Amino acid sequence: MEYKELIESGKLELFALGALEGQEKKEIESLLEENKELREEYDQIVAALHQYGNAVSEPADISILEKAKARIDNNIEEEQVVSHPAAKPKSNPFKWLSIAASVLLIFSVAMNFQFNKDLQALEQEVLALEAEQSQIAARTVELNEALVSREELIADISSGEVIRTYMGSTPSYNGYESTVFWNKVTSEVILATNNLPALSANEQYQLWAIVDGKPVDAGVFDSENKLLNMKPIQGEAAAFAVTIEPKGGSVDPTLEKMCMMGNVSG
Repeated sequence: MEYKELIESGKLELFALGALEGQEKKEIESLLEENKELREEYDQIVAALHQYGNAVSEPADISILEKAKARIDNNIEEEQVVSHPAAKPKSNPFKWLSIAASVLLIFSVAMNFQFNKDLQALEQEVLALEAEQSQIAARTVELNEALVSREELIADISSGEVIRTYMGSTPSYNGYESTVFWNKVTSEVILATNNLPALSANEQYQLWAIVDGKPVDAGVFDSENKLLNMKPIQGEAAAFAVTIEPKGGSVDPTLEKMCMMGNVSG
């Protein structure tokens, strides 16, 4: 923060009042050590606060401004008695107004600074709530789409157009299982996974259909996907299989990493 900006921000007054904590307090302490002009400005503020502080150290039934005025009037009376013993003490309203305005300015700056901090915190909370609401809305749409897909899938299975193929673990893998729903009429393929292990950030699962003895790419997916539409498969698929491939998939399956396979029946 620049020298002028720091003075205008009111942070020096807050620091002198002991109202700053944590990182802001450390920053001000460091700047005061480095900048001579800033230190002089701060010393003047402290001196003024000491003068005003004397006014608020008296009984609590007098307001801050009343105490400051009383102290100023007492000082004026003492000066007049010393220089003119017979003169009647008079209060200097201009000096009183100047000091009172300074007191009000200091506390006004402190209150404005705190208000701005509270306002920023509130804005952050509002933004966080809006982001959370957007996530909830997106998740609701996703769930609704999944529900529609399930209902359509159930209807297709009931019609006899969809062939259900269960894929179990291959000998090199344990605990892997998923189900492929393939509509021979429309060529649509829907994959339902079952608690697949998470892969590294550089890997994905890839579904393959064995058509006329050759593997055909049916798309990639992640362990988080539970029910999703894959690439359409045309022709006579004899089996479906899943391999673990680099992120984005491969042109040909990595047979050593084939984790699931199932033969098409019907």
